[in-house]
Amino acid sequence: MVHRIAVPALALVPALSLALAGAVAAQDLSAEFIGNDGAAVGTVSVTEGPNGLILQVAANEGALAPGWHGLHIHENADCSDHEAFQAAGGHLNPGDVEHGFLNPNGPHPSDLPNLFAHADGRAPAELFVPAVTLSSGETALLEEGGAAMMIHAGPDDYMTDPSGDSGDRVACAVLE
Repeated sequence: MVHRIAVPALALVPALSLALAGAVAAQDLSAEFIGNDGAAVGTVSVTEGPNGLILQVAANEGALAPGWHGLHIHENADCSDHEAFQAAGGHLNPGDVEHGFLNPNGPHPSDLPNLFAHADGRAPAELFVPAVTLSSGETALLEEGGAAMMIHAGPDDYMTDPSGDSGDRVACAVLE
């Protein structure tokens, strides 16, 4: 036996209004990763929520060497010097604390978990970055003209200041 419950259409309006208000409040952006040769190697999508950012990272097939790679947010929205990506500056670190989840004097807001690349070089990942925003506050990525998302050649050791000893910068995406 199927039980049917009739819900007046007007009863759904407040719930729908709240859902739409939440959707409008979130801000999204996406960017393309480029490699050291300047070619596109993947994407990053950023969704802002009330408590931080959700990042969806996707490195294309052949983009990365298999294994773990450091992933960080850098202070400048500049990937123009693609051979080394030094124009992206250091890690976003407004509190001037040391790098690393395992460092007793860290972490800073742009410390992120390592990214794993499969045998074919693809690296899909989704992660939550608490207390970082896109457009308001001390840790806003878009306040000072943007930021960069960086993938490094090796894994982050979560301890060594300033970059986790993660090696060369191999992919960069401008967030603006």
